[in-house]
Amino acid sequence: HARLNYVSVLEELGKYDEALKEIEFLEKTIDEDLNSVVIYAKARQYYYKNDFANAKKELENIVQNYASSSEARTAKSMLQLIQ
Repeated sequence: HARLNYVSVLEELGKYDEALKEIEFLEKTIDEDLNSVVIYAKARQYYYKNDFANAKKELENIVQNYASSSEARTAKSMLQLIQ
């Protein structure tokens, strides 16, 4: 998905607020099978902004609701970093 790639570019540039705006759009328009990917991207933006409370909330959402996804495994590791 091109917009997900754009989010990655914004993240690499340190433009986390812009990335979060793109993610808000994606959350409303993407196919359900990409939800865990988008939520993980959102969690990363919060993490890089040092907003650990929101990062933790999004990471826990992935672990609880998308347990079989590859993002859930990564989310568990990331949760250990912020707890």
